[in-house]
This record gives sequence, structure tokens and C-alpha cells, in this order.
Amino acid sequence: MKTVVSFLVCLLILVSSCETIIKLDFPEHSSKLVINGLLTPDSLVRVAVYKSLPVFDNQSVSYVSDATVVLFEDERLIDTLRFNQAFRQYMAGSFKPGIGKEYRLEVSAPGYDPVKASCSIADEVKIIQTQLKDSAGIDEYGAYYSQLSLTFNDPPGVKNYYNLFGLVPAVLIPWIPSNSGADRDTVYFYNPQYFFSNLPLVEYTYGNGIVLNDELFDGNTYTLSVNFYPQYNYRSNIPDARKERMKLIFKNTDFIYYNYNRKLQPHIGNQNGGIFSGEPVIMPTNIENGYGIFSGYSADTLTLY
Repeated sequence: MKTVVSFLVCLLILVSSCETIIKLDFPEHSSKLVINGLLTPDSLVRVAVYKSLPVFDNQSVSYVSDATVVLFEDERLIDTLRFNQAFRQYMAGSFKPGIGKEYRLEVSAPGYDPVKASCSIADEVKIIQTQLKDSAGIDEYGAYYSQLSLTFNDPPGVKNYYNLFGLVPAVLIPWIPSNSGADRDTVYFYNPQYFFSNLPLVEYTYGNGIVLNDELFDGNTYTLSVNFYPQYNYRSNIPDARKERMKLIFKNTDFIYYNYNRKLQPHIGNQNGGIFSGEPVIMPTNIENGYGIFSGYSADTLTLY
């Protein structure tokens, strides 16, 4: 018995002595400017400026409020954007960008290397037909799903990138005790409609619908079919005047918008479990000497009833 106890003690000492502490020697972090700016016709220009953070920094966002943000259109100075504290964005006074123009953004801030980027806004591509099929199939869990088909003419001879996003009307009626005497204010809002598809050209985004390119249908009339789970429960208490089935936003974008959005979902997903939760995803950027995205798009909006 004494021999067995001695053996167990020696085994515990041996196991505990095998613990190895590994020091990770990360290079010293040097912050760079991060730009987030999307241009679209008939909307005021807004640009967010952040700074990049070290790997183990727990901050989600670190805004830069003392930057100089200058916008050019076709090499002509348009405006120096001003920082809006409420929105935490740099905003143009009254300028709205247009289709077919070339835009350049130059950003500098104390303590950072200056950055710049360029983009343009492609022509709007119209949805020419839509069709809804209420019961399109049943998934592996027994839940039925619907199908949306939309048809459009893809411009020939040019690489096009598309983004389809859906919104479904919803209502919130807060619960208030009947004896309180207070009025209940009904709140109307929209929930995102998530689409899914087996089409190889369709890729998913992080909360921004789906993206696709025209590699398989360049210059042709194309019908895109995507599936979705209907949200009828959100519409039961909505007045008839607001009973639209879905609002569609169909964007004609550029490559950086397409590439950035399709990479964002795995990038965010691999961070949810910590630094070693998944393979790192290098985010695309068109910001010279910095990070982020400066892009343009035009959109056709359609409401389905």
C-alpha cells in the first residue's frame, strides 16, 4: 500500500512539472487610420474614422475625432468634412455624389500616417420583375420556407457586383399595467430578412443580405431566386396601411464592397470564441496606408405587398 501511495505522489509531481508556459512575443502595435465610407446618389456624404487596435485590446471601436477629411470629385476639391459628435462621423455640408463620377478621399490626423482611397458609383440596375412563392420547400427541421425571385438586366461588358437586402415591417406594443392609466405608444420598425440559397454565386454577409457577381450571366437578363423564412408573426398587429410584405434594396456595387462584405461574416465569426477560435481572415481594404473601405453604390428599392 505504501508503495502505491508513493507511486501516485511521484506521478502527480511529474505531471505538474510538465506544465509549460509559452510567451507569445507579438510585435509592437502601430495604430493606423481605419476608414468606413459608402457613397450613394442623393445622400449626404458620411465617413467614419477609427484607429486600429492591438490584438488583445477589448475596445470594440475607437473613434478619431480630430482628423482632416477632404473629398474630391474628378480631381476637384468638393468639401472638407466636419465631425458630427452625435453620429460620430464626418459629414459634408450639402454635397451629394453622382453616378459616373470619380471620388477621392484624403484623411490625416495627428499621430497617424495620412491615408487615401478612391471609388466611383455605378449605374442603377432596376428590378424588372419579382415573384413570391409562399411554400417553396421544407428544411431538415420541418420548417417550411418561401422563395423570392427577382429579374434584372445585367449591363454587358463590365464586371458587376450586387447586394440584395430585405426588410420586413414589425411592430412593438409595450406592455403597461391596465391600472397605470398610461398610454401605450406603438412602435413600428423593420427587421432584416435573411436569405439563403444553394446557388454557387451567392455569398452571405454579416447582417447585410447576400452578395453575388455576374460572372455566370454577364450581359444577360437574369432571374435570381433566394429562399427565406417568412415572418408573418411580425405583421399581425400592423395597420393595413403598413402591411407591406417586404422591402427590397438591390444595390449595384463595386468589387471592394462585394469582397469586404463577403469576408466580414467569417472574420467576425472567428473572433467570437477568442483569438484561437478559427483561422484568421484578412479583411480586404482599398485604403492606401490604412484599413477599411471607401466604396460607392446605387440602389433600386422595391416594396412587395
